[in-house]
Amino acid sequence: MYFTPFPEDELIRKLCYMKCENGRLIKDTEGQIDANTNRLDEHDEEMADMKKQVII
Repeated sequence: MYFTPFPEDELIRKLCYMKCENGRLIKDTEGQIDANTNRLDEHDEEMADMKKQVII
């Protein structure tokens, strides 16, 4: 008979928790990437405006 330190139900519960936690971390990371992208876009717009002012 195969011995496991956890009952099968406990292993399934832990795997489900890990999957949910990984999903949350991925969403958090995607949110941070979006926020950084938005900041870079705003910075690019500001730089373009500054260049226009310098040229005028």
